[in-house]
Amino acid sequence: VEALSRDLPAALVLPQAADAAGYAGLLSYFEVWEERANDTSLRIERVFGAFLSDALGAKKWAHREAACTFIANMFLHFEGSPSDLVAAVTSLLDRAAQDSVQKVFLAALTVLSELQDDSRLGDVGEHAFMDAGEVPSIAATLVDKAEDAAGQVSRAAAEALCMLVHAGRLTL
Repeated sequence: VEALSRDLPAALVLPQAADAAGYAGLLSYFEVWEERANDTSLRIERVFGAFLSDALGAKKWAHREAACTFIANMFLHFEGSPSDLVAAVTSLLDRAAQDSVQKVFLAALTVLSELQDDSRLGDVGEHAFMDAGEVPSIAATLVDKAEDAAGQVSRAAAEALCMLVHAGRLTL
């Protein structure tokens, strides 16, 4: 846990963080990561920070998957406004949808599930999930994956769409 303490928000370096799935994969990425400051103009870095943002773009798919898993497991400890949380997850999901390894997208869907369950969203409306500006919206990304992907990914994307509809985040 101490290895990441200077590069993650303090809340993420709690004892339970060491037990979170994905932590070992992040430690191996930390060994090769070139430290840099957060670029707060990037939606992902505003919420998740430079280290996790870079891990989401790492060369090894296992590091990308570990970053998604860690973010999902520690989601409640990240800080940001409801719109920042939605924007960060929208960007994360868009990155993962373009990944050549299906496991990364499936791990990103667990982050979406945590976002959907987060009480900090309050009454964030459908517009947040339908209109993302410069990247495809969460809804558009899920529809694309449900239509174009094979097997497990297609089913998981369709289930995620249903989850958002059931939760009142999207309407049919």
